[in-house]
Amino acid sequence: MKLSFTSQAVCALASASLALTSVLSAQSDEANTAAAVPAVDSIRFVDRPDGRAELQTAVISLKNATGAQVDLVSAVHIGDASYFEALNQLLSSYDVVLYELVGGPMEQRDEQKLNAELGGTHLLQRVVQSMLGLRYQLDGIDYKRPNFVHADATWDDWERLNEEREQTMATLFARALEMQNDPEMKKEMEKMKTEEVFTQILSAVQEFNPDKFKRSLAPLLSEAEGFVTKLEGKDGTVVISERNKIVMNSVEEQLAKGHRKIAVFYGAGHMPDLQSRLETAGFSESGTEWISAWNIGNSASSVSGLDLLENVLKDDSIVESVISIFRAFAGEGFVPPQE
Repeated sequence: MKLSFTSQAVCALASASLALTSVLSAQSDEANTAAAVPAVDSIRFVDRPDGRAELQTAVISLKNATGAQVDLVSAVHIGDASYFEALNQLLSSYDVVLYELVGGPMEQRDEQKLNAELGGTHLLQRVVQSMLGLRYQLDGIDYKRPNFVHADATWDDWERLNEEREQTMATLFARALEMQNDPEMKKEMEKMKTEEVFTQILSAVQEFNPDKFKRSLAPLLSEAEGFVTKLEGKDGTVVISERNKIVMNSVEEQLAKGHRKIAVFYGAGHMPDLQSRLETAGFSESGTEWISAWNIGNSASSVSGLDLLENVLKDDSIVESVISIFRAFAGEGFVPPQE
């Protein structure tokens, strides 16, 4: 059935996007596959009896025999303003915060060349942010704090690793589509009633109802870790495995400097693999706390199409992203039309 194919693919891709947007140590292959990835909950959907709901992300604390603490602070890249305020307060308490940002440190962001594939993903995030009345992580988090340390791939790393692995966003897309044929995946799709959820998402978009859209999408994102783990497969991906190796190198460097309380601030899809790597390195989980990323009301109200379009187009960052992507694909000679 065509709808079944579409809904399964969309669910896999929606979950995988948590890691993909969520956009290299010399470890052996044995180290990469020695420990099975645990069933870690780093993001969850909570449905309230009063009709309200929340999408929550986890702060998973791990400690080693010396008492050093590494907290896996999971993130979704678009969230309520209150979510990023809570994260800012939490992250200020660590000796070091190792953060994700493909390309390079935040202070070099304006100087970095645009990667067209990830640029398109960032544009999608901006559009969804405007539609749902949420904030974007790069706008909501204070990356200028002195305890923030970049721990991710540079553009050169990203391009080199993708070339070595012969991976692109297109190959990951194809892998996600293939996942629908996995018997276990089919069972998960049936359990989640994905055809029904997919219909609800389409209905919410047609009605321009932000609460309904968030309520439909949040349960899918809450299942992200399982889908991302399957997307990784046995050989892993640049999106998760290779970038997590960079994180582990950074953790080791900060521990060697004497830091005792370290946060790894990354997309939720990275956390099952990161926890497995930390446990292999001698850390054990000591507790988990949850932070509300999306507060979802029970409103039946809709937004007019014109109002929604106005909200999207008045976001300068979206317009700038569109122009940047055109430049990346068309070459530096592209000049936007003048008013």
